[in-house]
Amino acid sequence: MKNTNFKLKTKVLNRAVSITALLLAAGLLFTGCPQKVKEEPKPVYYTVSLVHEGGSLTANPALQEGKALKDSEITFTASPANPSIHEVDKWEITGGTKISGGENGSASVKVKITGDTTVKVTFKEKPKYTVTITGTPNGTVTPGSDISQPVYKGTVIKFTAEPASGYGVGKWTITGGTIVSGGESWDKTASVSITGNTSVKVDFDYELILKTLTIFGKDASSGSMSVKGEREVTSSDVVAKFDYGSHTDKPITVTVTNGTLKLGENTVSLSVEGSAGNYAGWSKDIKITKEDITYDIAGIEFTMKDIAAVTNARLGHDDYDNNKPHTVSLSAYLIGETEVTQELWQAVMGNNPSFFDGSSGKEPAEGERQGKRPVESVNWYQAIAFCNKLSIKLNLDPCYTVNVGGNPVNFATLSFDQIPTGNNADWNKAELDMNKSGFRLPTEAEWEWAAKGGTDDKWAGTNTEAELKNYAWYYSNSGDKTHEVKKKTPNGYGLYDMSGNVWEWCWDWYGNLPASLEADYTGAASGSYRVLRGGSWYYYASYCPVGLRYNYSPDFRDFDLGFRLACRP
Repeated sequence: MKNTNFKLKTKVLNRAVSITALLLAAGLLFTGCPQKVKEEPKPVYYTVSLVHEGGSLTANPALQEGKALKDSEITFTASPANPSIHEVDKWEITGGTKISGGENGSASVKVKITGDTTVKVTFKEKPKYTVTITGTPNGTVTPGSDISQPVYKGTVIKFTAEPASGYGVGKWTITGGTIVSGGESWDKTASVSITGNTSVKVDFDYELILKTLTIFGKDASSGSMSVKGEREVTSSDVVAKFDYGSHTDKPITVTVTNGTLKLGENTVSLSVEGSAGNYAGWSKDIKITKEDITYDIAGIEFTMKDIAAVTNARLGHDDYDNNKPHTVSLSAYLIGETEVTQELWQAVMGNNPSFFDGSSGKEPAEGERQGKRPVESVNWYQAIAFCNKLSIKLNLDPCYTVNVGGNPVNFATLSFDQIPTGNNADWNKAELDMNKSGFRLPTEAEWEWAAKGGTDDKWAGTNTEAELKNYAWYYSNSGDKTHEVKKKTPNGYGLYDMSGNVWEWCWDWYGNLPASLEADYTGAASGSYRVLRGGSWYYYASYCPVGLRYNYSPDFRDFDLGFRLACRP
């Protein structure tokens, strides 16, 4: 029994020794030999092929021996061999993914490399465009290269303007091209990149040389200068005239200070001394203005008078509850020397809606011309349509936009019969852009300031009813009819019939006036009635003062209701 137990113990002991030896060997194996590290995968590169005929193709970042790393993003830029006459046409990308660019005509494309990739670009001849120089009276415009044949897109041409004697370079108008340099008012050159059919026009204006100072108004409280050129202004350059009944062209001493006048600068200071009790002293900084502008359409001429900008101008009168004294600042503007005449209306609109049309019983006064009578019996809608159509005929930008049923009215083709004769919600929403170059109705503030003529006279040109017959056609002297314009004496700004003859439409909706109007005030935001000003042949003198406000529905027409024009300089 002992022998058996001994053998069993010996067997167990031997097995334990064997297991221990195995464990020791395994330990030595793992601690004595270095562990194998997992290898990183090798970067993958794809072949990138560039195909380009007639130009070059570059990659950024650059390709490595025609290859690029997988998923890298590369921008390819194409350049035609002759960029003056060729440009990129189309891109074709295969094997990669386009990220951005690559549209037809685009100079570059960004591609993500997701496999072997081919980038192909083709080139084409650039389009050609015509270049013309349009109506430039009083000077010449010369291109720096030949424009007798169409030129390639992107060509840069330098145009040089040369004014005639007595004129200077004014405004450049470039359509269809992009100005690269120059081209501002007074610049003699403009470099233009041709990006479409291109038209170049230059307005040549009178140079600013001081010529005449004319002082209007009984107390010489206002004045204006007509100038042509660039020079030092001295008192010997100034001729002062005074209009006061029998006292005409009396000598007045004019003192000039700050007399250096250059293009682009427009203010000199003048002082006028009183003379033997006949004239009030006068001193003011005067804006140098261009001469009056006369337009011609179909042989019919009309003149616009320059009104200088003014700050805190005093308008209104204590006599009128709806026009108490208030102030307004106005930008420079031009206003019609006369009311719009029947002949001018006929030239633009092709008809004559006037009641006083010269037919039996409606003839003009003896010695007066029918076509020079003011147009009347026109409503407010017809008046603004006339303004836009006149602007279009003279190649100016119309000031008014009217949308009917969501579509803009085409004033170029609009006929007289298409203009509303009843109150019209769409036309009541007409929009005005005073900064356009075309014609428009004056605002109420512009009308009143011009009518005052630089004075505080009650009527346009006079402060006494006894003298009104010299300045206005109204009930007492009209003979129950309208009269040829410019038959009476003008007011201080050289404007005729601002009182009497026919009432005149203004732009504004009629509304209450605040004590101080915002600059270039255009009236109430909405309303039911548009403003009328000035009185007429049919009304008493009490309806003709410059401060009296009147109104009617915009569809109203009558035989004593017309209008005059306004515009920006």
